[in-house]
Amino acid sequence: MQNMADNDLYNLGALLQCHLLDLLIDGPSSFAALYGALIRHCGYPDTLEVPLVLNALLEMEQQGWVKALQIDEEGYFHVPTDEDRKNNLYAYCMWLPRASFEELSLDEIGLWYELTSEGRARWEGLPDDSVNSLRQWKLDDSSDTSTIVIQAANTEIAKEALRFWLFYNPKINIVNGSMTIEPISDLSLSNGTKIINGVKVSWRYQLTPH
Repeated sequence: MQNMADNDLYNLGALLQCHLLDLLIDGPSSFAALYGALIRHCGYPDTLEVPLVLNALLEMEQQGWVKALQIDEEGYFHVPTDEDRKNNLYAYCMWLPRASFEELSLDEIGLWYELTSEGRARWEGLPDDSVNSLRQWKLDDSSDTSTIVIQAANTEIAKEALRFWLFYNPKINIVNGSMTIEPISDLSLSNGTKIINGVKVSWRYQLTPH
C-alpha cells in the first residue's frame, strides 16, 4: 500500500487542500492554528512537515481560493512579501514541531489566511462525498501493540483514511491479511460529528528498519 502513482500523490495533495478549505470555511485562521487543526482533527501525524502545508496554501493562493495576510509589528495587515515568506518558513519550522496545542492559539509569527469568494465557491462545489468524508473518521495508533485502528462511517472511508495516513508515515508497513472489521453503533468525533452504524477497522503494522 506504500507505492503510489503520480495521480495518487496529486489526490493526496488535493485532500490536504480540501482539509484546509474545510478548516477555513468558518472564518480566517492563523497558520499555527491551521497546522494544529490538521494534526488534532484531520488525522495528520505530529511530524507533519511545515513546508508541505505552506506550499499547499501557496498553491491555493495562486488558484485564488485563499488570501494570505501578514501582521506587522504595529498590528496592521499586509500581503506577505517574499522576505516575509522566507522568514515565516524558518520561524514556523523552528517552532511548530515542538509546540503544544495550547501554544498554537497565539501565533506571534503573524501569518493568517482567509477564504476568498472563489475559495468558498470551490468548497461549496466539492462533491458531497468528498466534503463529508473529511470528517467521518477517527484514527488511533496503538504503538504498544503496533496496531492502527480507524473508526469511520464505512469501510471504504476507513481504507482511504489509512491510505492517506500511510502517505505521511512512510516508515509504517501494514501486515498483509491483518485487517479486521467490527460494527460500532455510534461514534462521536472531536469536531462534534455524530456517526451512526459505523465500523471499527484495525490493521497490524511493522516499522521499516533504518
